[in-house]
Amino acid sequence: MIRKSQSIFFKILCILFVIPQAARAQEFIKSQGMLYFNQGNYSAAVTEINNWIPAHPGEEAMAKYYMAEAFYNIAMTERQARSARQNFVLAHQYFQEALSYSDLKRKYDKLYYSSQLKTGWCFFRRAETGERPVDLLNVAYNSFRSFDLGAPDSLKLQVHFLAGESRYRAGLISRFDSFWPGTSPEKVNATLSLFRDSEQSYQKVLQISSGSEGVRFITEIRLADVKYELGKIYQSVEESLFRRIQDDAKGPSARETALALFGEIDYPAIIGKYKAGLRSSFGEFMRYDQGTVLLNKYFITFDQNDKQAALDHFSKVSSGIYENELRFREGNADHNTDQIDGNDRFSALVQNDRRSFYFQLLSGPGAAEYLEGYFWLGSVQFIANRSTGIDNLESFIRRSIERTEPRISALLEYAQYWRSVLFLEANRDNRGKLRELKQLLMNFDPRNQELAEEKDLLLKLTQL
Repeated sequence: MIRKSQSIFFKILCILFVIPQAARAQEFIKSQGMLYFNQGNYSAAVTEINNWIPAHPGEEAMAKYYMAEAFYNIAMTERQARSARQNFVLAHQYFQEALSYSDLKRKYDKLYYSSQLKTGWCFFRRAETGERPVDLLNVAYNSFRSFDLGAPDSLKLQVHFLAGESRYRAGLISRFDSFWPGTSPEKVNATLSLFRDSEQSYQKVLQISSGSEGVRFITEIRLADVKYELGKIYQSVEESLFRRIQDDAKGPSARETALALFGEIDYPAIIGKYKAGLRSSFGEFMRYDQGTVLLNKYFITFDQNDKQAALDHFSKVSSGIYENELRFREGNADHNTDQIDGNDRFSALVQNDRRSFYFQLLSGPGAAEYLEGYFWLGSVQFIANRSTGIDNLESFIRRSIERTEPRISALLEYAQYWRSVLFLEANRDNRGKLRELKQLLMNFDPRNQELAEEKDLLLKLTQL
């Protein structure tokens, strides 16, 4: 489940990094196309500017810049991903055409730098729609990295941050997409490299002394986020694989490296350095994120002090938007235990009623957003060998089968396998049900090599 502060975070970014409007040539300012543009009627602006260009040689660069901006703004308001992508492609085309005029920088330097910046944004935005996200984030990163360093510091802040953001988001996708049991060291090293690249870009933002307090704040938060993601990687890496990881910053073991990274994160201390306005606006988000860090530390140590420290942070979060997130994390705390038998909290978690934090995700406000609740409830019922897990895992599979996010795809394979195991346990003496299971397994082709081997074994059991 994605930490909610990540979506809130990007809204802050968009507010802080508003691209300034450039000075405009007097004649173009008075055109009907610009009138439509300033009114927000971007489709009409495209038509009018396109008609204006042939009659005004010498001002094509500015006109094409605003054509690009119009297409970009149309894309930002599109509800359909396909239409948004098409308009971002057109926006990129016209930004490139504007940049092709050799006198653009001399005559309209703000338009020149903005065109360069928006070229990267077009790729970044297309990646956000789900179109080849890793590939397009890589193109966006290279575009931001090639930005003219003669630009004002205010723009360099943006490109360094966005280069970091491109790598960070690609790293998230890679972590969810690549970290199966049995994953190769090459995949781990590639994912670590993405996060290390993002770290370097974010550091460049902090090296520019003219950065506003808001920009410095979100950059420090992102650097902590990078440490969190690196910690999650090492938390899941087996020691046999750890030895083949190429990372100069790693410690003696995967466990120690993860704990060291989590130990370096202090979200409340970051926000404590800034003005009261930021503290009051984002203090709860930081407490929640710190609780998540401490909870992951507990998953490694199983030290009850770490668990209690995490729950203490969560208890200080009162914002309604975190209601379901807090249930999810409380469930995580009870789920990750080395003591199942006789554990009343784990016993409550497997119930198909409101005693379970995971069940509460499926029945409370905003339940539609928490389809993972079915997965996690089914997963603890699988551990407890409860046949009720079949229906919950089936509900997750049915709701997720068309989803393309790497995280959901990874969970989906486990859900299909666990559902099959529980189904076999519940129907050992029913030949008809076993034939049904055999067909399901024959159609199940997991990318996870460990699950593929377990599936083959399960398939043989249906034939006994």
